[in-house]
Amino acid sequence: MFIDHISMYSDKPEESKEFYEKYFNAESNDGVINDDTKSYFLSFGGGGTAKLEIVENREDLKKLKRNHIDHGFMRLAFMVDSPEEVDEKIAELKKDGYQVLKEPNANADGYYTGVILDPGDNQVEVIYGAPGGTHCPVGKQRK
Repeated sequence: MFIDHISMYSDKPEESKEFYEKYFNAESNDGVINDDTKSYFLSFGGGGTAKLEIVENREDLKKLKRNHIDHGFMRLAFMVDSPEEVDEKIAELKKDGYQVLKEPNANADGYYTGVILDPGDNQVEVIYGAPGGTHCPVGKQRK
């Protein structure tokens, strides 16, 4: 069993798609329409097969305006190759006007991370993981 894709709603699906293409090298399909709702499937390479589906927020759900911390989906995390790359990516996103929720710093679990909000108000974490970090299953530590 494996994760095929994770879906998230966005009030700005095209802008969200372009965000992930620009900053995280995503590749997107041309979009599909199911039940009058448009969505995009994005792939990220790096050896993984799981995709991110960005779904146009439905009108009935827009009335339930939520913020970035009060519902089930917490954040996406993108692994990079060094702490410096975390710093550079967060600085680039900040310069381009994206809200930084957490400036880059070292966590107690051995990871170095920073967190921003994407155009759909979803948390995006840029993370560098040292070998043996607690997020890595035994035998799968980052080299």
